[in-house]
Amino acid sequence: MSSRSCFWSVALVSSLMFAGCAKPTAPTAADTASSDSATTAESTSAEPDDEVAKAIAELPEAERAAALAQKWCPVAAMDGHDNLLGSMGMPHKVTLNGKDVYLCCEGCVATAEKDPAATLGKVEELTQRAATEKK
Repeated sequence: MSSRSCFWSVALVSSLMFAGCAKPTAPTAADTASSDSATTAESTSAEPDDEVAKAIAELPEAERAAALAQKWCPVAAMDGHDNLLGSMGMPHKVTLNGKDVYLCCEGCVATAEKDPAATLGKVEELTQRAATEKK
């Protein structure tokens, strides 16, 4: 494989890996509007906070407090997104340099493991940010 095609292969795989971590956009009024009220009631999903809480509840009980204290995915945060842990299903736990870290999705694992120091630094920042928001 030539170096040029290798580069494009890596670029494609990298972009696909991060595609799942982009902050989801809120539905527009046109997306949610319906002339049939019964259809509207059936299509309305649970509140995002409810979905996040359900996903966090899927973690082992001993891990929930740590995930809630961290609140956001450090990999997504390094890319400028505020992905709440649990917004993409049950958070993924990895251990970096002996410290447990929670990520929004499996797609963030490789990036977190690639630069553990940066990831752990971002976790510390996010944990402090979450603590100040509670006050």
